[in-house]
Amino acid sequence: MSQPYKKITAWLIPPFFLAVIILFFSGCLPRGLALIERPFSSVGAWVTDVWTKQFPSASSTTYCAASDSELLVALAVDQAEFDSLKIENENLREQLSFFERESFQHITASIISRSVSPIDSVFIIDRGSDDGVKEGAAVIVSEGHLIGKVTKVSAKTSTVQSILGRGAKSAISLLNSSRTLGISEGSGSALLTLRFVPQNETVAINDLVVTSGLEAMIPPGLIVGVVTSVERDPAAPFQAATVEPLIDPRRYNSVSVINVETGL
Repeated sequence: MSQPYKKITAWLIPPFFLAVIILFFSGCLPRGLALIERPFSSVGAWVTDVWTKQFPSASSTTYCAASDSELLVALAVDQAEFDSLKIENENLREQLSFFERESFQHITASIISRSVSPIDSVFIIDRGSDDGVKEGAAVIVSEGHLIGKVTKVSAKTSTVQSILGRGAKSAISLLNSSRTLGISEGSGSALLTLRFVPQNETVAINDLVVTSGLEAMIPPGLIVGVVTSVERDPAAPFQAATVEPLIDPRRYNSVSVINVETGL
């Protein structure tokens, strides 16, 4: 390289870099670079489109992950519905078996709504006075498990108070040697309290509790639950016990109302 050329190059380089810096900070250079970048971006988009068409499974990984998540949710919902239907089918079979053994007339019904509060537990059934439902009638599921009593009747629907509802009382008997009598009372929880059992009566854990038949509309022998604990206070006139139902009433949507007056 000739000496004059070297001098010219050395003279031009500093102004060139100075111009680049000025253009960068003034915003001109980025716009220029954008113009240069645009063809490369187009090429990149074309390559991506070709790749997607040639290898669709690789480009849909994210979509597949989302689809798999939705599929799992759908399967979980289907399983829950299947389990619910299975319980209801078993419930209906057991109700049919119960009424085949007993002489009670009954009215089948479906629960159409439930109270939000577990304390004052009530539910509405789709049968009323037009179907022969009467106030005070026993409402059962499965093989004669008492879950409530009818407290209000309209032409097409009826209100039922759960035996677990706060203050709900039922006349009961223990299936022990002396057929101990008492009253079960709901407290708004999953357990019942057994009251008014004399101190001289023997109450044991696992004793079966059934209806006594001392209520006009409630037949004897309907299953209420099983004794899980006993409280004895020698200074008190009565002993108390805790009773746990053998079924969870919230799992059932199909019930039967026992019509004692036409069944006996």
